[in-house]
Amino acid sequence: VTLTAGAELAARADAAAVLSARFNTEHVIATNSALQAKLRNEQGQLVAQRAATRWAAGFAVLGLLASALLGYVLAISARHRRSARRQDLVLRTLASNAPDTLLLLGADGSVIFSNRPLFDDAQSLPSGSMLIDEVPAQAKSALESALNTVAREQTAVQFDIRLRDSQGASRHFEQHALPITESGQFVGATLRSTEVTQRRGLEEKLVTQSRVLDTMNEGVILVNEQKQIEYANPAFLQMIGGSSADIRTLNLEGLGLDLSHIDRAATSIESTLERKDGSQRLVRVAYSGLALYERHWVIGVVQDVTEARRLELEIINVAIRERDRFSTDVHEGLGQELVGIALLLEGVRSMRPRESKQLMERLSEIIAHVNRTIQLARDLAHGLSPIHIERCSLGAALTRLATDLSSRFHVKVRCQSDSNATEVGATVADYLYRGAREAVSNALRHGGATEIDIELYVAGEQFILSVSDNGTGIREHGLNGGLGLRIIAYRAHLIGGTMEIRRSSLGGTCILISVPMTRLGVPFDDPPHQNDGRP
Repeated sequence: VTLTAGAELAARADAAAVLSARFNTEHVIATNSALQAKLRNEQGQLVAQRAATRWAAGFAVLGLLASALLGYVLAISARHRRSARRQDLVLRTLASNAPDTLLLLGADGSVIFSNRPLFDDAQSLPSGSMLIDEVPAQAKSALESALNTVAREQTAVQFDIRLRDSQGASRHFEQHALPITESGQFVGATLRSTEVTQRRGLEEKLVTQSRVLDTMNEGVILVNEQKQIEYANPAFLQMIGGSSADIRTLNLEGLGLDLSHIDRAATSIESTLERKDGSQRLVRVAYSGLALYERHWVIGVVQDVTEARRLELEIINVAIRERDRFSTDVHEGLGQELVGIALLLEGVRSMRPRESKQLMERLSEIIAHVNRTIQLARDLAHGLSPIHIERCSLGAALTRLATDLSSRFHVKVRCQSDSNATEVGATVADYLYRGAREAVSNALRHGGATEIDIELYVAGEQFILSVSDNGTGIREHGLNGGLGLRIIAYRAHLIGGTMEIRRSSLGGTCILISVPMTRLGVPFDDPPHQNDGRP
């Protein structure tokens, strides 16, 4: 019983313990569930708080980005406004410095921009005003028609407007209108106005001068740096036998013109001009340099002097023939008559008694006087035509000249001729003789020479006459200053030759006269075909 009661008490104690443990377990579970529910609630609240924080941070970032973007846009806009104002200022400054009037027009013809009044004495053009309403009545019709054409056809138009100012003077304005299109639609136009009054006046003067050039008898040419003819008037074209279509193919070398000194201003030379048919004309060319538009030109006035030279040479030829005839008359007529008188007087003297001493002395005086007259007649005839007296021998005439001058002035004048076999025409020989005599005279009178050498020789295709002395020499530019030297150069030019002044091997001056071999026997009435000297 005791054991049973103890077992029951133990069982009851165990049951109470189990019930107590179960109660405690259920309480713990309930408490744990409450704690878990609270934890879940707090976790939900934490998640909500975190989400709210994220949204707040996002909105804050978005606000910052929006503020930065707005600031950037405002800065760009301000920069663009400043750039637009600067560009507008630059445009207005450039337009104000432009010599032309510049206008920007809307599609309806209203003025958007203008740098100055359309016409100098017109009123200014305010922005937004209609251009047609602001221009003078004289220009309305032409301007309206041009702007309508630009708007309708969307093409550039150029037109002129002529106005009368308050003094009644005529003024010319050149207008250029250009359309402004966008996607094929006309949205406006630009207009440029240039006053060309002065240019039109110059053009009218040029037309007048061109007509004058067309009516000139002298040829006028304009030569470029390549020595090509850019312009020639009708007179020059007639000289060469060509037409205006031949101008571009013409050059100075092809025409035979020698303008080798085109860098010299206001120069005049004589040269040959070769026509298209191969014939040649003698021309005098006066030309000078011209700098225009950074290019160098030469303006030449060409005068055909072929006929003038032919007439000049013919007159000189007539004079020479008359001089030769007079020389012959003096030498063969008067001289022979005086010789006859002298012989008769000699006969009278031989017939008179020897004791008449006074008569003999008087007859001797008469005979001496007659002999001096004979010698004077011979000298006169020789001076008039020395080559004719010496039977057309230039070397013999120069030798006699040297002998006469040596005895007369007591100086050494030597003559050496290596061209006796060369046939020289009478006219060329006469001119060379007179050139030599003038050169010797200059050496004696102006150079104080005591030795003079006269030489004749052939060098290549040139026949040379050389006169050298030991005098003081010739001053610089002596050719232009001395009349005698200019006469020598001119005579050389007439026979187609040249004259050159050098330093002589004797220490003084050497004058060289060169004549082409082809000119030695040319008849005197033919004009010379070349000229390198300038008398």
